[in-house]
Amino acid sequence: MKYRIQNLVKSDFQFTFKKRFSAGITGRYYGYMKNIDIFLYSLDKPAPLMHSGIVKYREQHHDGNFIVDFRMGYAFGIFKVSVMVNNIMNTEYSLRPVTIEAPRTTSVQLLLNI
Repeated sequence: MKYRIQNLVKSDFQFTFKKRFSAGITGRYYGYMKNIDIFLYSLDKPAPLMHSGIVKYREQHHDGNFIVDFRMGYAFGIFKVSVMVNNIMNTEYSLRPVTIEAPRTTSVQLLLNI
């Protein structure tokens, strides 16, 4: 089948201390996508409108990609503040041909339990 990643491994670890402080890490491994359309390779020819770079990308990333996310939070009273960093190593990866996924992102979350 085309556009299928055959090897996928996910792991998640969470640590909580005294029900207030928590920290966690998530790891995901996406294997190499073996079958894609030959048409996508034809897009890689230098042209004024589009140059995909797919040939170079697939040569450099033929072993798959490992993505790591990190999160930590602190709860006080009815509030919980969390900081999450996705793709902490800022790895360039693609789950679909010619589509590069988001770089490192950091977000802050405030939860209110009522």
